[in-house]
Amino acid sequence: MNNHSSVEPNDALGQKAETYRLQCARVGRGHYAIGEDLSRGHLALGIAVVVLTSLVATSIFSGFANSGSGSTRLITGSVAAASTIFAALQTFLAMDERANSHKTAAASYGVVRRELEMFELKLTTGDLDNESAIDALDVIVKRLGDLATASPHLPARYFVAANASQDYGNAIKG
Repeated sequence: MNNHSSVEPNDALGQKAETYRLQCARVGRGHYAIGEDLSRGHLALGIAVVVLTSLVATSIFSGFANSGSGSTRLITGSVAAASTIFAALQTFLAMDERANSHKTAAASYGVVRRELEMFELKLTTGDLDNESAIDALDVIVKRLGDLATASPHLPARYFVAANASQDYGNAIKG
């Protein structure tokens, strides 16, 4: 074991931890953004399904009452087809499940980001010697790898948008 009692904050280990922390923040923000988009998409499809099926039901009942014209039947048939398509899309796309997966991934990246913030704090205050710091960072990096493997795919446009943001959840640094 080394006899070094602390690691300077500007050394390679601190810089590496900062790189991982920023990566966690960016990926977490990207997952949260796609989760929100998927939730909104699920809601929009759900509203469309409810509105269209309600229109079809109303049209059918009014059609029974006064056996509608050809154009009424055509419109009713078109709305019925559209509502069926939207209901199928809502089921097939599983936007609500995908949104929850991305939000869970975002929360998990947030946990690791906070662990990295605490690691950096311990590193800068001298609470970790070199060997302990390397071991601790190694554990966190392995958790990041496991998290990346378990998380749903993050489309590039969400990562790029999160990368462009200047707010990385920088609770300790200011």
